[in-house]
Amino acid sequence: MRRAEDFKRILSVDYEFYGANGERPTPVSCAIRDIRTGEVQRVWYDQFGTTPPFDTSPDTLVVTFFGSAEWNCHLALGW
Repeated sequence: MRRAEDFKRILSVDYEFYGANGERPTPVSCAIRDIRTGEVQRVWYDQFGTTPPFDTSPDTLVVTFFGSAEWNCHLALGW
C-alpha cells in the first residue's frame, strides 16, 4: 500500500457544475490545490482542453470531498 510520502504530488480537486439529478454534469470550473506547495490553479469552462488541467499519472494522489461528482465531471469532459 502506498503512503502519502510515496507520491510526488498531492492535489485537492473540486469542480463546480450544473445538471439535473441523474444526468451527467456540465462542468463550469475546476479548482486544483497542491497540498504540499499551496499553489492554486483555477480553470473555467472555456479553458478546458482535451486533457485534465492537472497531472493524472500514478505519481499524483488526487483528494476530493465528493469524488463521484469530480470523476463524473471528468467523464463529461471526455477525460
